[in-house]
Amino acid sequence: DRAERQQRELLGLMGRFSRDRNGFREFLREADHLIDVITIDVDPIETRRALHTLKGNCALFGAATIAEHCHAVESRLGVMYENTLSHPDRQTLLELWRELRARMEIFVGAGGDVITVERVEIDELRRRARQELPRNELIASIEGLLWEPAARRLARVGEQLSSLAQRLGKGEIDVSIEDGGVRLEPARWAGFWAAFAHVVRNAIDHGLESPEERIAAGKGRARIALRMSIGEGGLALELADDGRGIDWAKVKAKAEARGLPAGTRAELEDAILLDDFSTREADEVSELSGRGVGLAAVRRATVDLGGTIAIDSDLGKGTRLRFGFPSRGNLATAWPASASSSSPSPGSATGARDRA
Repeated sequence: DRAERQQRELLGLMGRFSRDRNGFREFLREADHLIDVITIDVDPIETRRALHTLKGNCALFGAATIAEHCHAVESRLGVMYENTLSHPDRQTLLELWRELRARMEIFVGAGGDVITVERVEIDELRRRARQELPRNELIASIEGLLWEPAARRLARVGEQLSSLAQRLGKGEIDVSIEDGGVRLEPARWAGFWAAFAHVVRNAIDHGLESPEERIAAGKGRARIALRMSIGEGGLALELADDGRGIDWAKVKAKAEARGLPAGTRAELEDAILLDDFSTREADEVSELSGRGVGLAAVRRATVDLGGTIAIDSDLGKGTRLRFGFPSRGNLATAWPASASSSSPSPGSATGARDRA
């Protein structure tokens, strides 16, 4: 049974790799880093964040063996942050990861990442070259094309949203994507996207109602919008759903019970982003969410990039998370934006452009 399960897991991972090689290799690199954090005795809070993030990413990419082990360890630790991983737990996780890593080498190999360049971007580069721009500006433009298109990243997130919605019985969802023609510096963003998996899971598990609940509420098929843009105010990333929204009264009661400031909406938003804060009861914790770890990890990753998080949510009307990042620093660059449109089918990436 174990051998058959491993074979199914490996086939699923091979499928993910064949569909998105760059994304899969990034997942492996980030998982290696998280394993290092977990297996080295560091701060208990950072260890728990890394464990939770590893679990989330492994679940999204189909590495069920690792995700289930992480969940089992979390369950034994409970919600108290002074409880830390035992040496046997760390060693078992390390051995499981090394075993899975060795099996994945069969198809991952040592190949390099693929650079995707859009036709409109090539045309823009030609235009800039003909303008005889200063050499440093032209070099910067060429180097920008080596960065990851936000369109590809957001399409990957859209696929994760749709896949998870099906898995959790939330039905088919419509995902719309606006990429703003942005390209992102891959190494700088790797940690953020690893933590962003928690936003994906929360949007589906917490945010969306079941199809039956939506019908009762007079709603149609669920919609989630992903938007990225860059301008004078910096880089903005949004994920907005039309789900059940946040019960702020419940958040307030939970915050007050813990002795946290809860007099304003800003204070309640801050409480949501704290470690070990969740409105779910202990018996409602699932393999996906409810431990109060994920959003804290997202905030840490956002702050590491100099960013901020804003939450806009009304009960019954949905939730919007907005991430803002400064324009300074080598985080992102703007290229001609694609024409944006809404996704007509579940999980499809919008604004597709010709490939060069």
